[in-house]
Amino acid sequence: MKQNIWKVGLIVMQVLILPQAFSQTPPTLKEILDSALVIDHTIQNSELSVELSKIDQERIKDAYMPRLEIDAKGGYLYSAFNLTSPAFALPSLGLALPEHTNNYQLSSFVVTTNAKASILLYGGGEVSNMKKANQAKINAQTVLLEKDKQEVLSQTLTAYDQLGMLKEVKKVLDGAEKRLQENKNTAEKAYSYGIITAYELKKIELAQSQLQSKQREYEGKRRLVLLQLHVLTHIEMSRLELLDVNLATIAAEKQQSVTNKPELQALTYSIEAYQYKLKAAKTWWVPKVGASASLGYAGLLNGNIQSKDPMMMTGEPLDYRFNNLNVFPLVNAGIGLKWNVFDGREGISSVKKAKIDLKIAQNNQQDAQEKLDLNLQKNEIEMQISEDQLAEKDKSREIARNAMNQASEEFKTGLIKSTQLIEAENDLQQAEMEYAQAIFNQRRTSVTYLKAAGNLTLEKIGK
Repeated sequence: MKQNIWKVGLIVMQVLILPQAFSQTPPTLKEILDSALVIDHTIQNSELSVELSKIDQERIKDAYMPRLEIDAKGGYLYSAFNLTSPAFALPSLGLALPEHTNNYQLSSFVVTTNAKASILLYGGGEVSNMKKANQAKINAQTVLLEKDKQEVLSQTLTAYDQLGMLKEVKKVLDGAEKRLQENKNTAEKAYSYGIITAYELKKIELAQSQLQSKQREYEGKRRLVLLQLHVLTHIEMSRLELLDVNLATIAAEKQQSVTNKPELQALTYSIEAYQYKLKAAKTWWVPKVGASASLGYAGLLNGNIQSKDPMMMTGEPLDYRFNNLNVFPLVNAGIGLKWNVFDGREGISSVKKAKIDLKIAQNNQQDAQEKLDLNLQKNEIEMQISEDQLAEKDKSREIARNAMNQASEEFKTGLIKSTQLIEAENDLQQAEMEYAQAIFNQRRTSVTYLKAAGNLTLEKIGK
């Protein structure tokens, strides 16, 4: 019975637990960057702005779509009016009627319906130019999406590289801990033989205590970086904790120009949009042609007309009721022409404004070109400086490492005191930390350089 229970438990573990354990694999850099691009709210809003502009494009195209309107109205009508009938005579009948004035009141329920169809046949060129201008705007917004994406890539890469730098810090701390423990063992033997004092032994123990504090600081910083990556990517913390990042320099190729810079391309499309807007504004005086047709109905229901005074023919006041008086169909169809011969200088003012907007866009493009070129050269110089500093820090690390090896040997033979050994240990830790920082800085300047040229991609950074 017990064996059966054990087998069932083993099967459950294999089915439920083991697959989950093996599925916990660290994410690749590509997965991290792709996830950051997908969930970034700035990129999402930029994409929504493009969609809004596309809706505007459809709205502009619909200017040539036919419009169909149907309306119906019902109400009560009351009217009072005076009517003077002229004098007239019929000699053959011996009838002569003098001029007569009477007051009449008309009351009725009124119903009207109308169906109207209209279509723009020719818009004077305004619609086509506005459509082209809006398309240029869409192109500019789409290009600027790449700027947002490169910003997200740079931000996410910084957090990712911080994990790599912290790994180097961990190596430095582990190496220092190992060396201090070995030297402490040597110091304890020397102290037991009376070769060194208790003060010198305590100095090594103090160095170990300080090292443990740095270890705790490392754990806290790594946790914060992992939390930052989780916020940027929404990848599970359990998977991010498995990341093992190795720092390596980025060999960024020299960029010849900033023609790929999204901001510059967007300004080019912006100028194109203003050019079409100027053309559209200049069509203010061109006639617009449209066609329309309508079918209507008008009726008076339950009507009544009365007179205040007696009628001359009957000698009695008029009081006439009619059930329905209607007109159907009311048909109207034709072609219309609208020509703004003079619109109070509104069209001329629109043209002047469009010319100024175009000139501003051209000035912005020229200014951006100059600043982006300068920024590219600046980042190239900073990248070269970081590479030079990396080479210098590598030499300093090698010198400090040799000095530490020599200090350890001399401490074992009693040639130096523990304070000098600790100084050599601190110098080595500092040199190795500075070398890791130099690699981190070289990666940052390389990424910034590629972003300054508008060419920051996963392929460009060598991953």
